[in-house]
Amino acid sequence: APDLEGLGFVIVNETLNLLPYRQAALWSAAGLGSVTAVSGLPQVDPNAPYLQWLNRLCRALAAQPGITPLDAASAPADSRAEWADWLPAHALWLPLQARQDGLEGGLLLARDQPFSEHERALLGELGGSYGHALAAFRPREHALSRLTSLLRPGRAQRRVLLALLLL
Repeated sequence: APDLEGLGFVIVNETLNLLPYRQAALWSAAGLGSVTAVSGLPQVDPNAPYLQWLNRLCRALAAQPGITPLDAASAPADSRAEWADWLPAHALWLPLQARQDGLEGGLLLARDQPFSEHERALLGELGGSYGHALAAFRPREHALSRLTSLLRPGRAQRRVLLALLLL
């Protein structure tokens, strides 16, 4: 994907080549967190009622530690009443994490049948790859600003100097 928008489009639409689902939504943890891509849509409208509901659901799911199967009964309390209006019977929350960088976002997949153990294992591997790809598009701190912060006087620098003097 050439950019973050293109990556989101690939994630929500091309994952269908690996396993069947009816709907997919990509939630980004950046900033306050928001849905950035939805399957079948070229762009998302953050003011649409569906997107507002999805944002609430995904923010609540972001606190889940791992892959989480869902249905209307197990959804967060403020999402249960409208579940049938927006999603099929079964869904799966897949956290997207870069190795040490923490949560980059999450992928919500929904369909009429529950996800099998095999599909969850496959998605677990895919979640790491997608998390790494999302992290690659995150703005990086420039080397010069990192060097400047290292050279700024502080406690860590004093410890290093003291250690050097003791050698």
